[in-house]
Amino acid sequence: MKNIFIVDWSLMPTGLATAITGIKVHVASEGTNHEIWHQWSLWHVVCSLLFLICIVMHVKYHWGWYKLWFRNIHRMSKSGDSNRKSPRQSKVTKVLTILMAAVIGTGVALLFIEGPATSVGKVHYILGLILVILCTGHTVKRFRILKKSLAAQKLKIHN
Repeated sequence: MKNIFIVDWSLMPTGLATAITGIKVHVASEGTNHEIWHQWSLWHVVCSLLFLICIVMHVKYHWGWYKLWFRNIHRMSKSGDSNRKSPRQSKVTKVLTILMAAVIGTGVALLFIEGPATSVGKVHYILGLILVILCTGHTVKRFRILKKSLAAQKLKIHN
């Protein structure tokens, strides 16, 4: 199987683990047992780091898409034509990218803020939930391609 598909498939379990542990952190922050919140926070950081590694690799494999996006932003800012559409550039994927940066930024900020139920934590949680919804849609839209990568791998193994 091509490395790009290995990375794409690895995004699903690491993203799911990150989402589940994030929800657990949020629920634990509403409780009175600081130790439970702390343990879920540690697991969330570990899962998030694994997810972040996969995301960085995913962006690396799709760097051409990002270069086109940045080039079009630069071109539109020079020409002043904000109505110009870029070819094959999904608005949802652009929003997903910006949202991911915001979630990563608030997550890093939380590493320097002590304690549960902070305002930054609540923003991180809400952005994370929105991110889960967009990531799910992004994955569902491309799932047929991912399934084909598994079918191609099975053929390779059997031949």
